[in-house]
Amino acid sequence: MKRLSFILSFIVCICVANTNDVFSQKRELQQFKGKVTNLQGEPVRAVSIYIPGTGRYTSSDMNGDFSVEAKHKETLRFSHIGMKDVLIQLDKDFPSELLVRMKPDTFQINNIFIQKKQIIKAVSYTHLRAHETVLD
Repeated sequence: MKRLSFILSFIVCICVANTNDVFSQKRELQQFKGKVTNLQGEPVRAVSIYIPGTGRYTSSDMNGDFSVEAKHKETLRFSHIGMKDVLIQLDKDFPSELLVRMKPDTFQINNIFIQKKQIIKAVSYTHLRAHETVLD
């Protein structure tokens, strides 16, 4: 009986210790909010915002606003088609709202190749008899 009560108390202690770890990890996450704009100050929508190496990500809404949970010293990566990526290392002393300005990503195309589209005519030979031929 003593042995059973010892084993049960041991299991309860392990469960409580693991629960504390989970709650402490959750407390490490901090809510960061902000707005993504272009150089003219216009909001940029559908910007992918993620923390590399984790599964946490979000995107900016129609007004360029975003909200993400992250830990102190983690890096946020802002990515959008036609814009240069922006990396920001978070600090717990940041202001309540972050303002992220994205610059356009310009590139030059040196060569463009245009190929003629080929049309291939498909003919079914399954219903032809030995004396019939295919006329194109």
